[in-house]
Amino acid sequence: MPPKAKFTKAEIIGAALNIVRTDGYEALTSRALGTYLGSSARPIFTVFKNMEEVQQAMIEAAKQNCGKRYNQKRQHLLPISGGFICKKNGRMID
Repeated sequence: MPPKAKFTKAEIIGAALNIVRTDGYEALTSRALGTYLGSSARPIFTVFKNMEEVQQAMIEAAKQNCGKRYNQKRQHLLPISGGFICKKNGRMID
């Protein structure tokens, strides 16, 4: 039986978005995610297979969030590796 997940997929993706928003895409590591969530990196990998999967899920969430906000407020887009995130007043937002 696989171990029970300590964090949900949404919690991990939210943490990843916050790390990228505040520290940049290069700062998104399993160790940084674990620290942000108050844990080791291990619980992340009960939900995701690897960091590439985390990154792809985070980018997809950013695309969806940004698309909603862009349609509502016509914000500018800031490209990142494999996708984009919204930018308003020089600050990144999800």
